[in-house]
Amino acid sequence: MRILGVDYGSKRVGLALSDEQANLAYPHSVVPAAKAKDTIVALCETEGVDTVVLGESKDYKGNDNLIAPAIKQLAEELKVAALEVIMEPEMLTSAAAERAGGTHEELDARAAALILQSYLDRTHRGEWYSTI
Repeated sequence: MRILGVDYGSKRVGLALSDEQANLAYPHSVVPAAKAKDTIVALCETEGVDTVVLGESKDYKGNDNLIAPAIKQLAEELKVAALEVIMEPEMLTSAAAERAGGTHEELDARAAALILQSYLDRTHRGEWYSTI
C-alpha cells in the first residue's frame, strides 16, 4: 500500500510517494498548483494510492495561514475523488528541505517527502492523526 504526500504551495505543489510497505517516503515530482488535483488523482490511480497526506499549513501561533483555505479546498476535492485525506502538520518543512540540499526544482517534492515521512513515522509509533 503506497501513500502520497503533498506539499501545497500557491504556485507549485510537491509530491512524494511511500514505498510499498509505507515505511519510507521519496520525493516524486513538482507540479503547477493549477494542475494539482488532476495530477494527484491520476498519480493515485497509476500508483494504486488511496491515501493522501496533505501538509497542514499553520502559522507560528497554530492558526491557519493564508494558504490554508486552498489546502482545505484541495482536500475536499480529493475526497470527492474517493481518496482518504489525512492532514499532517508541516511547519518549516520547506526550510528543512532546503537545508537538505539538492536542486531548487526538487525543493517542494523534498518538502512533500518530509511531510509524508513524518506521518509514516507517527503511524508506525501508533500516534494519532487527523483525517479530513
